Parts: sequence; C-alpha cells; structure tokens
Amino acid sequence: MLIWSLALGVFGLTPVSEAVSPEVAPAPPQVAIGSADVRERIASAQQEAGKELARGRSSASAADSANASFSAMKGLEIARLLQRVRVTGTAGGAPWMSITERYCTNSYRYYCFSWSTRTVRRGLEPVISSVLALYDAGEESVRATVPEVGESYRVNVTNADTKKRVLTELAFVIDSFPTAERADAVRVWATLRAEEEGLRNLAIASAKQASQDAFAESLRIEAMEREERAEARHQALAGTGAALGAIFAIGMVLAVLAIERNTRALHHVVRTQMPILAGESVVSE
Repeated sequence: MLIWSLALGVFGLTPVSEAVSPEVAPAPPQVAIGSADVRERIASAQQEAGKELARGRSSASAADSANASFSAMKGLEIARLLQRVRVTGTAGGAPWMSITERYCTNSYRYYCFSWSTRTVRRGLEPVISSVLALYDAGEESVRATVPEVGESYRVNVTNADTKKRVLTELAFVIDSFPTAERADAVRVWATLRAEEEGLRNLAIASAKQASQDAFAESLRIEAMEREERAEARHQALAGTGAALGAIFAIGMVLAVLAIERNTRALHHVVRTQMPILAGESVVSE
C-alpha cells in the first residue's frame, strides 16, 4: 500500500501538459480571374438571359460605398487605377455613375405629395465599388484627384495593396474584350470576384473555427489531467496515512507481544530458580 501511495504521489506531482493555442492555418491565396473565366460566365449567363429579362433581375451585385482614409499616396494610386478602368470600361457607352430619375409616389389630381428616386441605368462605378468594399479593413477614406485629368475619387485605402491588385486584374480583363462587351464583362467579373472572395472567407472561417475547437479540446484535456493529478495526490496522502497507521499499529502489537514474551520468560525463570536459591540458603546456615 505504501508503494502504491508513493506511486500515486509521484503521478500527482508530474507536470500537466498545458494547452497551447494551435496556429491558425494561413489564409488561402486569392484566385486570379482572367478573361477566360469572364467569357465562360458570360456564355453560361446568356442561356438564362431570357428568363432574367422576363423577371427584371439585374446581374449586378449591390453597391456598397467605401468611406475610409489611409494616405494621400495610396489614394492616388487607387484613383489612377479607377481612372484607367473608367476610361476603358465606359468606352462602349456604359455610364460610370448610375443614372437616376425622380418619380412621384403619392399624388392627387395634378399635385404630387411625395417623390422618390429610382435607378434608370446602373453605372460601372457602384459595381466596382461593391467589389472593393470586400477588402475594406476600416472606415478611413480619402478624396484623391488624378492630376492628369482632374477627376476626383472618394476611395477607401485600407488594404490598399490588395485593392490595387484587384483593379489591375480588372483592367486586364477589360482590355481583353471588345469595346461593346466591356460593360457586361465588368459586371460578370464583379460577380465572379464576389463569389471567389465568399469561398475564400468561408475557408478562413473554417480554419479559424477548427483552430478554436482544437484549443478548446486541449483546454478540456488539460483540466482533466489536472483533476486526475489532484485526485492522485489525494489518494497518495490517504494511502500514505493509512500505511503509516497500519505500520504503527503492527509495531505496537509486536511491541506488546515482545513484552508479554519477555514477561513470561522472566516468570518462568523466577518459578524455576527461586526454590533452588532458597535451598542453598538453608544448607549454608
């Protein structure tokens, strides 16, 4: 029992393997979208063109305005790329800004009580802005003016390097299409880019969740090991106390038996030797 208690004590004192947060898997690389991808999507979309036209659905994604600021130099670099895309993308007659009109929503006779605005023709700027908004990492914005043409753009310059790569990709896609097809190519490219970023973000979230699950499992194992060590120490102390108590009790029993044995031997000596000593005493007198 004592040996078992000592073994439990040693086990209880062994260090617990502490939980270590695993490294999050690196984000998957961005997928490049070329003109072949855009052409393939256009060919696939043309098969559904009649249905889409009947339903009045637009192939463009919703626009999100980017309002953030980073630095004037980064803003100017992005603005120059936007100007390049604007010139080449609108060469076929597509508007850069959306064309809107006011219409009456509540009227009586010849008097209109309330007005609203609707989009008549969607421009390329909100389509491209919705893609750039996918890479926003803050809400700082800067207004940059391209000095060569005097055009001004309000751009979000957070994560500027990624946005420049995306706009450069779009510029090459536009250049690979005929002038009349460039506006549609921009919209299809925007849809593909949004889909790819959605898949990429899903992969990042999955990797992050897997890392969190692994860390939670390591915490659970660490807590279980700590509980086992504490229980082992408790059992070791209890076993050691019981073993020492048993040793003490056995020692006391052995001591009593030894005393009793010596007492019996002494009584035997007294009983056998006392008459002899008494007889020798009488003779000597």
